[in-house]
Formats: sequence, C-alpha cells, structure tokens
Amino acid sequence: MKYLNFIYYEELDSTNEEAKRNIENINDFTVLLADLQTKGKGRNNREWFSPKGENLYFTIVFKPKVEIKFLTALPIIVGYSMLKLLENIIKNKKIAIKWPNDILIEDRKIAGILIENFKERIILGIGLNVNTERFPDLKTNIPTSLKIETNTTFDRLLILKNFFKIFYINYRLFEKEKKIPKKLLKEINEKLYLKNEHVTVKFKNSIESGKVMGINEMGALVLEDNILIYAGDVKKVRRGSK
Repeated sequence: MKYLNFIYYEELDSTNEEAKRNIENINDFTVLLADLQTKGKGRNNREWFSPKGENLYFTIVFKPKVEIKFLTALPIIVGYSMLKLLENIIKNKKIAIKWPNDILIEDRKIAGILIENFKERIILGIGLNVNTERFPDLKTNIPTSLKIETNTTFDRLLILKNFFKIFYINYRLFEKEKKIPKKLLKEINEKLYLKNEHVTVKFKNSIESGKVMGINEMGALVLEDNILIYAGDVKKVRRGSK
C-alpha cells in the first residue's frame, strides 16, 4: 500500500460506484478521489453530504491477501486508523469508534466507512468531514467537521496523506495476523462508543439487545452473554424503553 495510484475527479455520483463501474480497469491500490459527490452514500444507502471542495471523499480498490472470512475486522482497522489521525489533530475532545463504521467526536459524526466486496476486490469508501461549516438539519447522526471542532481550515491532501501513513501500518499488521492485533484491540475497546451501555442492534429482519461488552479480534460486536454480531445498526436504549 506504499505505492498508491490516484485518480482525481472534479465530480462523481459516488467514488464507490465509479470503482464498481470500472473495476476491470482499475489496478490494485488505486485511490479514486472526488472533489464533489452528487450521490454520496454510507451504509444502507444513507446519504453522505458531499459538497464541492470542502471534505474528503475517496475509495481505495485492492484485492485482499486474506480470506474473505477475516475481512469482518477490516472496518474496525480503518476506523481505528481514522481515530488516530483525528487524535493527532484534535486535542481534549472525546473521539470514539461507533461500531461498525463511524467515527464520532463528542457524539457527532465526522467520518464514515463503507466497505464492499465486489468481484473479488475490496472497495473501501471513506468520507471525512474536513472544512464544511454548515450541514443539513438532521435529527439523528448529527455531523461535525475538523473546521467546526477546531475553527481551523485544513489542507485536505495533507490530511489524506497522513491518513494513509497510519492506515498502511495498521493494515499490514492486520494482513499478517488476519485479525485485529491485540495491541490495537485494547485501545479500540477503550475508545468504543456505547461501551457498557444497553443497546439494540438491528440487522435486516432481526433484532438483538444487550449490554455492549466490546469488539472481538474479528471485528464483531460482543454483547453480554457472549452474543456476537457481525453487522447491524446500533442504537442506545433510552431509560424507560423496552
């Protein structure tokens, strides 16, 4: 991953969708980077606000060297790398990993990750709010940005470069061990959003509830009674809710 190839677009519907359209012609470890996305999306087709010239919207395409069954840990590796990047920039604020694919600052969403397995390639999409100052009004998943949190305008390409430095190291560890390395997992669980809280997790037609105990080495969310969940949307159970 040291030798990344970059393709820049002024405007795209979505970097992930562009990667899928041209998957046969894209070399491994190519980064598709857009200045504007007209149909940016996160998990479950949720809209990702993607104005022109303000934030980072990019997709990394590569063929993994580990078996598909181990890739459940990859979103956490990416999220942890993003968390470390942000901790280098923002001091004295709580930054957390929200399983399985969001990064929050003081409960406000600053980054999201969308990983898709497509034709034996990984399409790893990342959105990071950098310089946006105003977002659409949302009742849930309230967003923030580096600019809002620090009152500073950032060089987006420098942020991108620093992210890849961190991600490369963590990805190589994951590739070697085929799981989240222990030395990373301890800190990941310390920075886990809703740790020790009671939550509901919805996935397709099923719902699980329980206290969040942590994340295991394969990237699964662990609820009390050793219930393992590999995908879903987590919501905190409010006091008095059933």
